[in-house]
Order: sequence, then structure tokens, then C-alpha cells
Amino acid sequence: MKKLLSIVTVIFLVSTQWPAVAAGQGSESVEAFQRFLEQSLQKRSITRQDVEAFYDSVSSFWDEDKHVQDYLNNPDRYQPLLSLYYRNQALYGPDTAPNFEQFRPEIETFKRFDAKNTVPSNAILFVGSSSIVHWKTAAAFPSYPVINRGFGGSTLADVNYFYDDVVKKYKPAVIVLYCDNDMYHGDAPSVALQRFQEFSNRVARDFPSTKLLFLSMKPTPTDALYGEHVRENETIANKMIKSFMETRRNMRYVDVATPMFQNGGPHADIFLSDGMHMNARGYDIWNPIVAKQLAKLYAPRIGHERQSPAGN
Repeated sequence: MKKLLSIVTVIFLVSTQWPAVAAGQGSESVEAFQRFLEQSLQKRSITRQDVEAFYDSVSSFWDEDKHVQDYLNNPDRYQPLLSLYYRNQALYGPDTAPNFEQFRPEIETFKRFDAKNTVPSNAILFVGSSSIVHWKTAAAFPSYPVINRGFGGSTLADVNYFYDDVVKKYKPAVIVLYCDNDMYHGDAPSVALQRFQEFSNRVARDFPSTKLLFLSMKPTPTDALYGEHVRENETIANKMIKSFMETRRNMRYVDVATPMFQNGGPHADIFLSDGMHMNARGYDIWNPIVAKQLAKLYAPRIGHERQSPAGN
């Protein structure tokens, strides 16, 4: 499970007055974590270091798969914890300071691959966060030249930062973009819209004929672990981005989220054990929806030649 708010570990910054759960110590105990949340509410003079240390401790707790599984099986047991966490979020605020360079290793891996292999021209480029990373795009769309340049944990801001490396260099015919981590970082829907507008404006400037598909932010069983309003904000951001795209040419909003809902919540059997990332059944929902859009935008090249795959 990706780190809550993608905060770099700052264990050495945790002050001695913080509970032992910080930096993963004692994180095996739900009771210890509850005491940590209770004590963290007592701080009134909060520094940037305190914010980083707080969210690092929260990440340490939820990074243990057993806690996520216990939450998914017994959500009522965790309501007191979540209530405390939301109060702490209001006190500490979201940590939205960018840390773009944390993704440099993934970007360098892409560069090394490209230096040794021939990537397809006029390709369909899949870019964005972990939902793109885990998507077996070449197998799902075998009739198309596909490039997959997802890097897990990324936000729209991160995609913009590495735009030249993961988008511009490939001169794609179609771009399929998915990113939801802005909401998990506590950003407002308007911030996600602004970042998407920046991305789409750059695409329109650099490649006037390129088609851009934005896949709606999906619901997950663990949305509540990241913030009280995460799912609500995803819905709002989706609507704002959709409205914007309807005013621009060469853009299509693709609703992959609605089919994932059942009885007001996401299907339970379409996610991996972390409750965050989709399994094959989840992608089985997405694949025909995206394939239908690609068929309208790009003539399949049956038996097209690629010297080397450029994505999974």
C-alpha cells in the first residue's frame, strides 16, 4: 500500500514526546496507534517537521497489511481511529509539499529502456499512477502499438513535472491518463482540475492532433483511510474535469468509476488484498470501456510490428 500522502521517512525528526508508534515502533497494536492519535491532538505548536513525522507514523501503521485486512473485514472496529485521524488531519493539515525527485529512479529506468529498445511511433501512451503501472496494457490492447509509462504513487503534479520524459518524447497519437493520488494527498478538487488543465494545455500545444482520454478517478475500499472526504472529492474532481474536457477538442472523459460501484460502494472482489489496487477482475471492467474509446480514435493495426514492447 502506497504511503499515505507519499511522505519521505523522517524518523530522525520525531521528537521524544511522540508515542512509540512513530517510525513503525509499536505499530502492531491498534491500541498503541489510538493512543498516538489521542496524544498527537494535544500538540498546539506544530512545525513542518511535526507534520512530516505525524504522517510518517500514520503510514507506518497502515503499511502493515494485517491492519488493512482487519479494517476491510471489521470496518466498525476502526471508526474510533478514523474519527481521531480526521480530527488530526484538521489540526495538521494535508502535506502537499512536492517531492518530485522521489520518482527519479523510475524515470531513469524508462530512459535506459528507451536507449536499448525501439519504441513504437504514433503510439497509444498510457501514463499516470499505479493503476497504469499494474495494467497489462499490451496484453489488453494487442491490436494497438502501446507504451506504458505509469509510475506508482504519482500525482498529476508529478506527471506534469516529468512531462518531457514520460509524454513529450514519445509524440503519441493517443494519451490515456489516469491519476487519483492528488485526492489522497488532501488536495482540493480544484487543484486536480488546475493540474489537469496544465497537462492538457501542454499536450494541445505540443501535439495539436493527439487525442487525450482521461479515466475517471476510481473508488476503493480504503478511501476512508486517506481522509474523510476523499471519495467525495474524487467525485467532485471527476465532474470538474469532465466539464472542462467537454469544452475542448481532442479530449474525452471516460467513466470507468461508475461500473465499479455496487450497492453504493466499490465491488469488493475487484481489488488486491491492499484494498487499493485492482486485480484482473478490476481491469476486466476497464478494458472493454477503454477499447471502445480507442476504436473510435485509432484504427487498429492488426499484426503491427514492434521491435520491442514499450510497456506491459
